[in-house]
Amino acid sequence: MGCYVYVISGEQGAVKVGIANDVESRLRFLQIACPVELRVRYVGAVGGRSVAYKVETRAHHILGRYHSHGEWFNASVKMAMDAVIVACVELDIGLVHVVDPRSAFKPRPDDIDAKRAETWARSIAIRRGRRR
Repeated sequence: MGCYVYVISGEQGAVKVGIANDVESRLRFLQIACPVELRVRYVGAVGGRSVAYKVETRAHHILGRYHSHGEWFNASVKMAMDAVIVACVELDIGLVHVVDPRSAFKPRPDDIDAKRAETWARSIAIRRGRRR
């Protein structure tokens, strides 16, 4: 079974980067304990759960300076999406951007900017003394 990396945002501007086999079910579960409306903003298929966990962990590390609590960050949706894409580039993991026609989530083409994320990943690697 495939696993997904997702970005969920709340009305207050916080974003959550997580993984789930069923993102809509995960959203419903999170919504139960949250006083503000949550929305799925991005979903990417990465393969199995162990691969998804690696991507999630790396994305959390990339967003580390914006950490709020748990898997929540005080960052923009765009930053969280870029962190997921960069994590996949750095880990050399294929990422399939998912749009479920039943979902309220409708990414704009400029939201999914793999070329910009590749450039960001390359600059991070160069600063760390590695070439991409």
